[in-house]
Parts: sequence; structure tokens; C-alpha cells
Amino acid sequence: MDYILIYHGGRNDYSGVKDMSPALKQELVDLIEHKRNEMIHSDRETGFQSEETITRGNELNELLNCYQKLLSIPTHNKI
Repeated sequence: MDYILIYHGGRNDYSGVKDMSPALKQELVDLIEHKRNEMIHSDRETGFQSEETITRGNELNELLNCYQKLLSIPTHNKI
């Protein structure tokens, strides 16, 4: 069964995570939240079109994509 990541900006509300290790889930959520905060800070300091903010946004997208891929692994293939 596949799970879908649902993220409601500004809240730590990641639904659909049922079979992922709680420690791994929390570590990924923490990394995502940290990168999100970095991007927001960069936006406030340098603007949303700055190279720094765009880089932070791309890094955040990579983390979210990794998280989504982990969620899509069928339960029987998870470590």
C-alpha cells in the first residue's frame, strides 16, 4: 500500500505515515521543518527571488521528495 504525504504549511501535520519507523519519521520531519525555517529566514532577509532563498527552496524540495519516496515503498520492502 502506498501512502501520500500531506503537509499543511506551518503545522507539523504529516499524514499517511503508518509503517515508517517513528525515529526515522521524526528525524525527517525535523530536517524538513529546519530547512523550511531556513528558507523563510532567507526570504525575509534577501527576498523570495534571491539565489539563497531559491537554493533553500530546492533543498527543501529534495527533502520532501525523499520523504515522499520513503512513504511510497510498500511495507514488505521497508527495512
